[in-house]
Amino acid sequence: SAAMALATGEIISSCGKQLDGVAIIKDDHATTEEIELLKEKYNIVVRPAAHPVPDARSVAGSNEILQLAKTSDSRTLVVACISGGGSALFCSPREPLTLDDLMQTNSALLASGMPIEKMNVIRKRLENGKGGKLAAAAFPATVLTLVLSDIIGDPIDLIASGPTVPDDGSGWDDACRLVQEYGLEADGEYALPDTVLNLLRLGKEGQLEDTPKSSHPAFCDSPPLCQTVLVGNNRAAVMAAANQAGQLGYNPVVLGTRID
Repeated sequence: SAAMALATGEIISSCGKQLDGVAIIKDDHATTEEIELLKEKYNIVVRPAAHPVPDARSVAGSNEILQLAKTSDSRTLVVACISGGGSALFCSPREPLTLDDLMQTNSALLASGMPIEKMNVIRKRLENGKGGKLAAAAFPATVLTLVLSDIIGDPIDLIASGPTVPDDGSGWDDACRLVQEYGLEADGEYALPDTVLNLLRLGKEGQLEDTPKSSHPAFCDSPPLCQTVLVGNNRAAVMAAANQAGQLGYNPVVLGTRID
């Protein structure tokens, strides 16, 4: 979000460090003043894009981020700010897939009723940045990820499809199982594009590289090059609301913070 980018820019610039960044933000979620401030004061370029179905701007902004990450070296600190909507906004099709393939896939996943955390198991394998691939692109840089969680339970590897954390929790088999479970096969009710189904099949057969695991150099150094900090989640929001209600004279009762 623009707020995360602004706060990060302010903190890093106050340390006298040079900034160079790209922020992909949902349409109408950053004011003109915020966009200008990020660019002029912090050298962070805002790239508006569509959500929940990605568009050409999502791809252009995502490729810009990946190219910037690849310019990193061992002296570089990469700060990745991740919040809700990241899976759609950070979108770079894996060859030979196209944006249209991903748009059709996202529409089918949404129509099938698949939970977001399961959608991301499939998305990770169709794109260039998800499932730890952004961290791999930035290697050997140090990567600090600040996460604002929008998933109950805060599974870091699933939030925005985990671009900077190892994908130890899923594989090609899991993605293919979900295709069958939710009727996404070629003859299913929510059929995925043939190109996507073929890519998943090749992956399951071991013909394509999977997402980076904990054994990847970006994740297995000691001390680790990649660190993740959870800066906000559903529990934090609920407790803040309850605290504010108490200050206003109400007697709040928190029924739970893990209701899906």
